[in-house]
Amino acid sequence: MSHALPPAGSGRAGNLNGQWLWVAAAILLAIACFDLIEPAANLPFRVPRNINEGWNAYWAIAAVSGGQLYPPMAATISNNYPPVSFFLVGFLGLMTGDPVLAGRAVALVSFLVVVADIFIWLRLNGVRGSLATAGAAAFVITLDALSHGSIATNDPQWLAHAFATTGLVILWPKQSSTARLAWAANLAVLGAWVKHLVLPLPAAIAIWLARTDPRALWKWAGFAGILSTLFLGAAVAGYGQAFLDGVLSAPRKFSLGRSALMARAVLPALFPLLCLATVTFRHFRRNSAARFVLLYFVLAAISAAMASGGDGVSENAFFDVAIAAALAAGLALEELLPCSLHRSPPVSRLCFALLLPLLILVVWVPFAFRANIQRLQSLAAEIQATPDDIQFLRRHGSQRAACESLSLCFWSDAPFNIDFFNLGQKLKTGRVPMDACSVLFDGAHFSVIQMYTLPTTVDSRLPVACNRAMIEHYDVARVSINGVFLLPRPQPHAASMSPAFTS
Repeated sequence: MSHALPPAGSGRAGNLNGQWLWVAAAILLAIACFDLIEPAANLPFRVPRNINEGWNAYWAIAAVSGGQLYPPMAATISNNYPPVSFFLVGFLGLMTGDPVLAGRAVALVSFLVVVADIFIWLRLNGVRGSLATAGAAAFVITLDALSHGSIATNDPQWLAHAFATTGLVILWPKQSSTARLAWAANLAVLGAWVKHLVLPLPAAIAIWLARTDPRALWKWAGFAGILSTLFLGAAVAGYGQAFLDGVLSAPRKFSLGRSALMARAVLPALFPLLCLATVTFRHFRRNSAARFVLLYFVLAAISAAMASGGDGVSENAFFDVAIAAALAAGLALEELLPCSLHRSPPVSRLCFALLLPLLILVVWVPFAFRANIQRLQSLAAEIQATPDDIQFLRRHGSQRAACESLSLCFWSDAPFNIDFFNLGQKLKTGRVPMDACSVLFDGAHFSVIQMYTLPTTVDSRLPVACNRAMIEHYDVARVSINGVFLLPRPQPHAASMSPAFTS
């Protein structure tokens, strides 16, 4: 059990401080709600939010229709995720008529569950309501800065986090309870079988139980082991070796330099929470909640450093870091606020730790407001352009279409013909021979190609050989807010760069 921090202040001064804290929390909550307006506004519209939405929708349909959920390694499409989310979103998609929109709703609700779990965990550890609200709101604001496009997007990661954080909240008040251990273990397994990137929190719980109550650890591990064995047996029985190849040995280029670049890119968004988190980490010896959060944070940072070196992994590798930092920041707020003249000099000096995060927030909020307003304004243009793009794909043979933005192909009723990113990884790592590019992009295999940018881009999902084949056999036929659309040349000519592709 954690040791609650005593509330500061008393009497009239304490009540006044409490009122101001609620005012500050309300302001942060209002900013957080504003940050969620644009993602929520996208929910009902067939407008692509990122490359993953259509990819997840195709696999959701395959799951509930009895299709091939895990194709062989040589295929032009790949599935490297566990299957649980595909069945959930697939069945909801059958009910709503569109798994993309259903997946967005699941992702938004899951994100809000994580926010609620942060609030509840802080309250369980003695953080007063106003500061727990501020901590949860700060997490939303941080995610808006870190990865706005991940909120309310058809991607299973927030569902996985929601399972894991809910398990923590259920277990924390009474860690010896067999029922709570069972719930926490099963939710951790569900999270891992939704997306296996979400492992730091279950690992932190296991290590924590090993240090505080080994008997509880054996129960937790037993429940987790039983459900994991059942899931693994069902997956191998249903999908065979292709499941193991797809999930456990998917080809992926890795670079330590990429990890460093990604860490540098996400640090500005995480910096305010990290400033506050350091206050909590100073007290890990005397506060069990601080010790747990420090353990969780370290495991999350190690996981992020390892995962972010892989191609295709972005800010989502740092979501566990953000959750852990938000929990630590909430504990720090209880330690620091309200800054009182009656506090001891060391604590008064700690109050200056609030000044830098506050300054960053004051400077950043106007930029965030402007960015979100611009996103809302661009939504109207996307809503207008996307139906025309879908019709363009249909007119030019969507059955043989290739889309980098897979949502467009999915909404045009095209089959899942190609997965640009995963095929690119297979080609770049040698799992598929490079001469496949000349076959796929010979002007006859695909009747229309959609890409975000022209294939002259060096840093693209496909290797240079594929881009050159497209340049040789395709011309730009349409440009819209959703990218460029290429059609085969009517007559073959000598291999030279078309003017349509020159920079």
